[in-house]
Amino acid sequence: MKKLLWFAIPMLTLLLTGCSEDGEISVTNGTQGWMNVTIDGDGPIELAPDETVSKSWSLATSIFGDDSQDIDLHYTGLFIFSGMRSYSIKAGYHKYVTLDADGGAIRVFNTSAAYTITEVYISPNSDTEWGDNDLSGDIGPGGSATWTVSPGIWDIRVVDNLNEEYTLFGLNIILGSIFSYYYPGFGAISGLEDIKSAAQPSALNLTPRVQQIYDPSPPAR
Repeated sequence: MKKLLWFAIPMLTLLLTGCSEDGEISVTNGTQGWMNVTIDGDGPIELAPDETVSKSWSLATSIFGDDSQDIDLHYTGLFIFSGMRSYSIKAGYHKYVTLDADGGAIRVFNTSAAYTITEVYISPNSDTEWGDNDLSGDIGPGGSATWTVSPGIWDIRVVDNLNEEYTLFGLNIILGSIFSYYYPGFGAISGLEDIKSAAQPSALNLTPRVQQIYDPSPPAR
């Protein structure tokens, strides 16, 4: 009887106190551009296309129930708008998340030797006004800036420090694609109208979005 109690007491203790199992999340970059993710405050972690990062937690399990970990996943990228998702990671379970593209991109290069881009306007082709300046800061010689935009038809207006304007109309930005504009400097194009005159039908979503992003590795021209 004593031997039986000696064996039963530890088993009962184990059943009551439980043990631990990992709960895990794996996040995959489902776009064809770079992406940064932060998992439960760990990050940012840069992911190449199709790259996956995982994180796990040791969580308790017992006859009374299994623990879970509530986490926030923050993300931004070339072809995805910045966002946040919340998940509950349970002991013994593996959560798989693929972040797919929801936008295209526009990149503006300053290829001049001495001029600065001071304003960039990125406007739906269907709008008759340019709206607000979408550039935060300036783009100096050799620099660039990148925006994630909704798929659709867009117009671009670039203004430099001499107040010269350079304008492109009707750019068809598709999901997961990027358009690059190379600003050459003074004398390339000038005298263009300030206000768009002929709006065209647009394939944009109901709420067009433009978001300037930090591009960690813009390619050289």
